[in-house]
Amino acid sequence: MYKSIIKINPLRGLLHSSITPFASFFSPVIPRKFHLSVKLQFSTTSTRNNSLYYFQPVTNKLLINVSSLLIKRAAAATTTIKCRHISSLDTPHDIERAERWLKKFTKDMIPKEGLTIAYCRSSGPGGQNVNKLNTKVDLRFNIEQAYWIPEYARKKLVVQESNHINKTGEWIVTSDRSRSQKHNLDDCIAKLYDAIVKAAAVPKAPSQETVERIERLKKAEDRRRKEEKQIRSQKKSSRRIRFDD
Repeated sequence: MYKSIIKINPLRGLLHSSITPFASFFSPVIPRKFHLSVKLQFSTTSTRNNSLYYFQPVTNKLLINVSSLLIKRAAAATTTIKCRHISSLDTPHDIERAERWLKKFTKDMIPKEGLTIAYCRSSGPGGQNVNKLNTKVDLRFNIEQAYWIPEYARKKLVVQESNHINKTGEWIVTSDRSRSQKHNLDDCIAKLYDAIVKAAAVPKAPSQETVERIERLKKAEDRRRKEEKQIRSQKKSSRRIRFDD
């Protein structure tokens, strides 16, 4: 069983706590409350510099808590944003969730494992060995399988990038702007990011002035339509021929 060492100074009290033999790995993620919740079992097995070292067993509860904390930390360190189901922007709640997702979304959070990247020779005029190196980047990924993008944004992407989607549903992004593979790959990622942000953009609510202006225009249009209808009615009535009995 792993043990936790509590270092206690008789004059200063509790100084620090750590886990052995993997103190450097676990100590950053274990809250103090988990140390103090374990019942101490004192043992004066060693004394050094007026400090006593006491050993306490790590319970199963502590190990479970440590495991869950490590899993949460590993999940937080991943580059992919877990996107909840946002199929539309019909309700204020969906709009709020979409805005939160869009605010957190960055280029670094695009999962590289979901991309198919190929390199080929650049087109255009030669010179300086430019057409003999595979510097052009061909980046592809399936939009329908990109579950890290909200559903409403995926639907809009299919329409927005229809000219760059092949029959298998892969979105193709290319770049040969630079003579460097890395720069061209960064350019493809930037194009990908900009298109996703554009598709996921949440329309802003109109201001009060805009709403009032629209209402005025609607009322003016209704008045104009009624006036035109009345004029046509008068013309028709004037064309009628009345026969005397």
